[in-house]
Amino acid sequence: MSAAEKIRHIGKPSVVTEPAPEAVEIMEKTKKDMGKVALIVSILSVVLLVVFFFGLNQNLTSLNQQVSVIPGIQNQIATMETDLATLKDLPSQTRRMVVGTMLDEMAQKANFLGGQMEDEAQAAKLQEAMKLIQGVQADMQK
Repeated sequence: MSAAEKIRHIGKPSVVTEPAPEAVEIMEKTKKDMGKVALIVSILSVVLLVVFFFGLNQNLTSLNQQVSVIPGIQNQIATMETDLATLKDLPSQTRRMVVGTMLDEMAQKANFLGGQMEDEAQAAKLQEAMKLIQGVQADMQK
């Protein structure tokens, strides 16, 4: 063997042989079968794409509906904040009501005691105390 015969080129077969007829027949059937497989895979991928599209579309639609509700919720929150501010004033209003009721009670007791007193000076003092209590009530109602 000479040196030229020992050299082989990469990518080129040194000896070209024809495949057996059985091999050619199998390769032809395989090419046809692979075409069917490729068609089935492409159809399945299109079906999956459609399923994903409609699923995503439905999710976006529900998200859009939920986002459209947010302004209404913000209005409700604003209303609740104003109601809360009103409730913060409630203790002072309640205190005024309790004090006003106590002043009424004191005025009624002073009036009753004024009618029970035998001494006119003491009755006059109770009448003066009752006028002072009524003055405080009038100031509180303002």
